[in-house]
Amino acid sequence: MLLPIVASAESVEIDGIYYNLVNKIKSAEVTNNPNKYTGVVTIPESVTYNDVTYHVTSIGSSAFSGCRNLTNITIPNSVTTIGEYAFAGCNGLKSISIPNSMTSIGIYAFYYCSNLKSITIPNSVTSIGEYAFDKCNSLTEVHISDLAAWCNIKFDTNSNPLSYAHHLYMNGEEVIDLVIPNSVTNIREAAFAGCSSLMTISIPNSVTNIEHGAFASCSGIKSITIPNSVTSIWSGVFAYCSGLTSIIIPNSVTFIGNYTFAYCSSLTNITIPNSLTSISSELFRDCSGLTNITIPNSVTFIENLAFMNCSGLKSITIPNSVTSIDYYAFGYCSGLTTVIIPNSVTNIADRAFSDCPELTDVYCNAEVVPSTAPNAFQNSYIDYATLHVPSTSIEAYKSVEPWKNFKNIVVYDPSGIQDITLDKDSNAPVYDLNGRRLTEPAKGINIIGGKKAIVQ
Repeated sequence: MLLPIVASAESVEIDGIYYNLVNKIKSAEVTNNPNKYTGVVTIPESVTYNDVTYHVTSIGSSAFSGCRNLTNITIPNSVTTIGEYAFAGCNGLKSISIPNSMTSIGIYAFYYCSNLKSITIPNSVTSIGEYAFDKCNSLTEVHISDLAAWCNIKFDTNSNPLSYAHHLYMNGEEVIDLVIPNSVTNIREAAFAGCSSLMTISIPNSVTNIEHGAFASCSGIKSITIPNSVTSIWSGVFAYCSGLTSIIIPNSVTFIGNYTFAYCSSLTNITIPNSLTSISSELFRDCSGLTNITIPNSVTFIENLAFMNCSGLKSITIPNSVTSIDYYAFGYCSGLTTVIIPNSVTNIADRAFSDCPELTDVYCNAEVVPSTAPNAFQNSYIDYATLHVPSTSIEAYKSVEPWKNFKNIVVYDPSGIQDITLDKDSNAPVYDLNGRRLTEPAKGINIIGGKKAIVQ
């Protein structure tokens, strides 16, 4: 056996591998080679130095960093941690299998391993540090053996390898139809983020919480049903799910975080549960396919950018529970023609309805003019639109910004029901009592031209 060489005061070389030795606990940490590791490296479970045996328990920070000619690494079952930048820039690595003893992978551990195509992550791993697989542009496969364990990994910022690989394999078979096990109660942050090959998701009644970005960018998913057990859906959970067309959210959900459905461009219809009290910031931002939305009477606050750039929305009825509409809440809704604002609204913030160039009718039921930012309707051409207000308040609206800038300000009686003569050629907007725009009047009570009307 080759004699150990002392490389520095802190490390020794044994059989071509350098270690930091901790005599007190008889452990060894693989450390960097001043001349860089090349070819095939097999790390042993233990090493002997000065007749003392040390168990190899970790791969230290930057241990293999910049080893461009390292082609294969075997990590023993004794290793429990991989340090930060441990394999950064190892361009020669094409696959790596993490042993079942591993519990944590450090930040930037595999950063810029540009030829890495496959990685196996065992059930023992509980945390992966931020940007651990950043710039692994060739990664196409992530292999696991237990979905419940995978759901429990703590992923830090951009640390899930699926964001590059997009394909998840369990016991050798690609996961297309994801069935979360009944043992899972919490789906951790970014657990399946970027797994675009997923087509369906089944979430069991054991799950109560879905954390930030858990299914973000899963572009292959078409529809989702959230079980009644779930109470919280955190921010960005389904953001960028561009194939998502429908989702059912139960009344058990009392919290939906910011931008949860942002950029879901195929989403056409959604019913918000009446357990929510606010529409979170950017919740439906850039949902350009959304044509219908029902806001429940439980909602009191529509937060900033909530429906920004929802170009498919033609009309919106805000329920009588809402008191405040935040900035850009409906900004850039380029197809929006009609807005019904209830008596309960007291505050409309900057640009809440800005850049809605097709806006033709705004119905504001508030008898006391809401505190409204002067630019609330900026670039919405209200000088060509009609404002409908209660008769008792028409003069008040005519005297303040931005309301006085509407082309027409007319009396609107939201409570009255009247018989009317229908003109088939009339362009008056027609809605049902839930505020949904109709292509033509339906039998029963309609809202036509801002007034309730009985259609025989």
